[in-house]
Amino acid sequence: MTTQIVEIAGGIATVLFGVVMVLQLFIAVGIIPITMAWGGRQERLTVPLRIASLAAVGILGFFAYVIRYRAGLIETPIPSWTRIMAWIVTAYLALNS
Repeated sequence: MTTQIVEIAGGIATVLFGVVMVLQLFIAVGIIPITMAWGGRQERLTVPLRIASLAAVGILGFFAYVIRYRAGLIETPIPSWTRIMAWIVTAYLALNS
């Protein structure tokens, strides 16, 4: 039962990471107004903001990979640092809320 809960939680986290990744892509392309991101402090979508949104997509994709691996949803040969990285992802998300 516990394994099933972990897999469900990993799947939910993956979907949520995917949603945020799509939103970041929409921001980078200009589909979503920049005033809806970055705390509403930016009025113009500049190249550095586009790059930051694309970097966020990459970081979120890496986070999703780590969480999926730790949840047992994917099995690839990866170093043992994923346990530590999973805690770093957790701390990062907790500090950003």
